[in-house]
Amino acid sequence: MVPKALIRKQILAVRNAMDRQEQERKSRRIAQKFLESDDCQKAAMIYLYAGYGSEALTQELCGKLFAMGKRIAMPHVAADGIHMDFYEIQNYNELTKGYRGILEPDASKGPAGPPDLLVMPGVAFDRKCNRIGYGKGFYDRYLTRYPKLKTVAFAFECQIVDEISAEPHDYRPDVVITEDRNIKKEIKKMYNEILLDEIDLNQEPPVVEPERQYYFMAKCRRHVEDESRRLGRPLTAAVITFGCQMNARDSEKLEGILSRIGYEKAESEEQADFVIFNTCTVRDNANQRVYGHLGVLKKNKRENPGMIIGLCGCMMQEPSVIEKIKKSYPHVEMIFGTHNIYRFAELIYNKFTTQGLLIDIWEDTDKIVENLPSDRKYPFKSGINIMFGCNNFCSYCIVPYVRGRERSRRPEDIIQEIKELSADGVVEIMLLGQNVNSYGKTLDTPLSFAGLLREIEKIEGIRRIRFMTSHPKDLSDELIQVMKESKKICRHLHLPLQSGSSRILKEMNRRYDKEQYLDLAFKIRREIPDIAITTDIIVGFPGETHEDVNDTLDVIEKVRFDNAFTFLYSKRTGTPAAAMENQIPKEAAQREFDRVLSRVQEISKEMTERFTGQTMDVLVEEVNAHDPSLVTGRLTNNNMVHFRGDSDLIGKIVDVRLVECRGFYYMGEMVCG
Repeated sequence: MVPKALIRKQILAVRNAMDRQEQERKSRRIAQKFLESDDCQKAAMIYLYAGYGSEALTQELCGKLFAMGKRIAMPHVAADGIHMDFYEIQNYNELTKGYRGILEPDASKGPAGPPDLLVMPGVAFDRKCNRIGYGKGFYDRYLTRYPKLKTVAFAFECQIVDEISAEPHDYRPDVVITEDRNIKKEIKKMYNEILLDEIDLNQEPPVVEPERQYYFMAKCRRHVEDESRRLGRPLTAAVITFGCQMNARDSEKLEGILSRIGYEKAESEEQADFVIFNTCTVRDNANQRVYGHLGVLKKNKRENPGMIIGLCGCMMQEPSVIEKIKKSYPHVEMIFGTHNIYRFAELIYNKFTTQGLLIDIWEDTDKIVENLPSDRKYPFKSGINIMFGCNNFCSYCIVPYVRGRERSRRPEDIIQEIKELSADGVVEIMLLGQNVNSYGKTLDTPLSFAGLLREIEKIEGIRRIRFMTSHPKDLSDELIQVMKESKKICRHLHLPLQSGSSRILKEMNRRYDKEQYLDLAFKIRREIPDIAITTDIIVGFPGETHEDVNDTLDVIEKVRFDNAFTFLYSKRTGTPAAAMENQIPKEAAQREFDRVLSRVQEISKEMTERFTGQTMDVLVEEVNAHDPSLVTGRLTNNNMVHFRGDSDLIGKIVDVRLVECRGFYYMGEMVCG
């Protein structure tokens, strides 16, 4: 390991040899990247250094920050030459020469208020964000005051070295911005994530998962760093998601892996260097949307030949889809399915090192590989996969053929993941599976879904528990009782009906009839009166008659669903229903669909309105997209509420009085105290 003093001497010699014009040009590039960063955009008070000697310059940046309305403070070294503090300035020109000739602010007014972001200089940095300063330890000492403060360092590429020997007291910035790239400090987020910096790439890749995938993440990161340096800009990626919440959860993992290997989020798929579509094939229109996106990207691929376009997910499990993509969309370079999505990092590495189309489709698997990086959409809530696949084989549904047979995760792994999420600030979880009610049947020691919920309820910090989807045939009295007694399980149950006709339900292979569904729904309403029941309904199934639709309407009237996702039957090749006679003409199906949808919406509005005037707890999710004076949150029954508030409320559960029902959502007022 090269001594720090020698690295400091060598790097300063190189940096000091840079001419002023080059220094200014590169400083502007660094400043522009900083101004465009989320960290800068969100910060109100920024602690910024005054560029000295051959450092990245900051005077021009300071003026732009003032123009954006930012408050700025700069460092001042005390007379003892040991301690440093920051003092707010109104103009860069008010700085005067101080410690060793460095420009400093007036310290007579007292230190500045707490910072949102700190920007520091340095002599040298490595790809782990280890830092060598000037040897006096000013920033190392100062930052002990703010251990969780977001920090950024400015450096030129000539200041980046392979490795720096770090001491326990040495402070690492979160990001180092150079004229060519952003180097991010790696953070171990989950209990068994692996730090890429600790992986020996001279060894053969591990056989065991997920260690093998972390090895390939480290390999990919080197490639991305080299390519970013060659292009003089960060590489960007976009993950486009179609379909269910399980797909959304998978996409968070895809984004997590892309982030760990060095990609930044692209503003749009057209501008990205890497685009991956996570597809759905439950209905044909989902397939058509994917083809539409691929058609648009042909032009972008011609303009950016280095762009990688990939496809994964349920749609890729269909052989006819693969053939169509190979024939009509030759600009696609990567295809994989549902069973090997955990191998994303390894597949990316294979794509980096080989030419042509990469296809890796598995017909089935008994593997469950979790504990991979994940970039959650919301820091305060998260989905958790508790099982994969489906054994029900409803006659209209392609899912068992593309997702495989049921496989349950071990309860101890689920519990550990939720504990880690709670420690990371998550207050609401969504347990995910194609049929969560059949959880545990494939375990060596079977455990019911209700039993799993009891264990999850004990986890401190988790305040809300949701789950989906439930199959009516597997919903037990034990589960109803657990929901009734729980203080954390949300008052919302999604219970797909699909049809109210016993004849059609038999053809669908749903394994319950109309009366059994009604008995179950009535029992749930009786035991949990304030619960919201939502459902799925298919109209236009082969052979369905006007009378069959009347049966569906009868169930809608009697159960009074809080919401219903209503769909026209979509013929899926390979399913039994696709080969049935009496396929319904589109026009006839549309007439019946409109009849069902109209009544569903009327009842949904009536059911939503029943809580008007009550005060209920709301998890605040975001600032309202249409009116920034409002925030938007969700009730435990899944209804949306808009009320006056600011971004400080995001992620908090607050009491809100439901003042006015506006169809499918509420306007409310936060109740203080």
